[in-house]
Amino acid sequence: MLGLPLTAFDGVDLSPAFRGTPLSRRELYAESFAPAIEFGWAPLRAIRSGPWKLIAAPKPELFDVDKDAGEQTNLLAAQPVLARSLEERASHYAAAALPGTPAADAQAAERLRALGYSSGGPSASPIGGPQSALSDRPDPKDRRDLAARIAQVTSGELTGAALLSALEGIVREDPRNGQAHLRLGFARLQAGDCARAEPEFHAAAAAGCRQRTRISASPPASAGAAISPVPSMRLAKRGGSSQTARRFSRTWEFCKRPRATSPPRFSR
Repeated sequence: MLGLPLTAFDGVDLSPAFRGTPLSRRELYAESFAPAIEFGWAPLRAIRSGPWKLIAAPKPELFDVDKDAGEQTNLLAAQPVLARSLEERASHYAAAALPGTPAADAQAAERLRALGYSSGGPSASPIGGPQSALSDRPDPKDRRDLAARIAQVTSGELTGAALLSALEGIVREDPRNGQAHLRLGFARLQAGDCARAEPEFHAAAAAGCRQRTRISASPPASAGAAISPVPSMRLAKRGGSSQTARRFSRTWEFCKRPRATSPPRFSR
């Protein structure tokens, strides 16, 4: 507005719009890696170029938003070359997977199978390309109902038996969700059920969960829980990070002690 040149700014000059001049179209990109980081699902990425909008996911979608503003008709099958080109453009902004994700996914799936959880098999992405690396991860668009149930858990609405039931249903439906296993482990621990908490912590570590919950007070002795302590190295060998394993081992220090009066308190 002052007539000064602007350099090294990530933005668009909107001043022509003040003079009634239409702004030229530009390519738009959006992403959310929260589903991948929090739940082990695939990330969501989208790119808008001209009239076309591609949602890059295990089940990709392509829309002509000029003619279909409500995004009701998926044109992916009719425009596979265009879809592949847009997916490659999206990958110029950000890779489809976090560094090391494909190998980590395979290792996590194998560890969970060893623990008795079925995580499903891979299926190729319809458009191929970088997105195929995540084709065996759940598509967040298919998990909206599950996400609502997870939100109910994380909001603190549920306690006691209702919380345990909700978490058990979530891990049954989504066995690779490390955060859900972790929360279920703590819920069982706080209910005094150390023996059933242990496999949930192992499943969380196997899923690659990075534990961010800490014990907020010195744990009292255990209510006669007849389970063995789980050393941090044993958890680390099962696939969890060493930091995760060290924190989990403090939980087992509580579980292995005799004559507990109450479970430890946790802060999230």
